[in-house]
Order: sequence, then C-alpha cells, then structure tokens
Amino acid sequence: MTDQEKLAKIRRKSIFISYLIGTSAGLVVIVTVLGLSTVIPTELLVLTGGMFILFGKATAGLLVSFLIALWYAGKKIPEDLLNRGSVTDASFRYSLRVNVIIWTVFTVVIGLFYIPIVKWSFLILLVFPFVVGVLITTFSIGLLICYWVQQTTNRLLRDELV
Repeated sequence: MTDQEKLAKIRRKSIFISYLIGTSAGLVVIVTVLGLSTVIPTELLVLTGGMFILFGKATAGLLVSFLIALWYAGKKIPEDLLNRGSVTDASFRYSLRVNVIIWTVFTVVIGLFYIPIVKWSFLILLVFPFVVGVLITTFSIGLLICYWVQQTTNRLLRDELV
C-alpha cells in the first residue's frame, strides 16, 4: 500500500470517528440547550441558547454546517497529528475548525435574515459561545476524537509493518 493510500485510509477512519463522536455529542448539547431554554426566563434566553429556537433558519444552517465541519475537521486530524504530533494541539485545531465553520454560518444567516429583528450589536454576543465552544471541545470531545484517531493511526501503521 502506498503512502497516499495509507493516508486516505487513515482520513476515512478519522472522518468516521469525527462523525461518530461529534454528532452524538452535538445532539446531546443541542437537546440540552433547547430543553434549558424552555425553563429559563426570557431575559436570559439569548445567553442560554434560546436563540436556537428564535432563529430557526440560523439553527438549520448551524446544523448543516456542523456536519460539514465535522467532515472537514475530521479529515485534517491525521495531518495535524503527523506534522505536529501533539494530541492537544490537534484537538485545539479540530475544535477551532468546527467552531469557526458553524459560528460563521450561524452569524451570516442571522445577518441575512434577522438583522431587522436584532441589532448588529447582538452579533457580538456570539463571540462568547464561540470561545466557550472552542475551549470546552478542545479539552473534552476534541481530545477524545484526536486521541482515538491517533490510536487508530498508530494501529493501522503498525499493522502495515507486520
């Protein structure tokens, strides 16, 4: 098997792991946020994620972009691990890629469809969930995904040598 074929196989496994863990965790977070937003006072709705209910088109864009982001970020994990070696660094890059994609799409859709409803200053509030999302996923789900990809990569490369 050539190096390109090995890398393609590792990428496929990496994307699968990204989808397997990422979509599961993402669905749990979305259901939790939607559930919390129904019991929290209206004033705190935006800060708790109630914006997902209020902004349906933006939420749909976020969900679609989430799947695309998991694919793209999952595809990049092997290169990050092979070039830089650190699982934590790969996890940070993975989390950053996913969050940049989903929050950019969410912000653009809000800008296109909801600016008459909300003020532009509202968009600055989206910086908070972006930063929190990157930090939390770097040291939780992202770390788990990147560790699993690293172990899978090592096993695949070791099996090739035997």
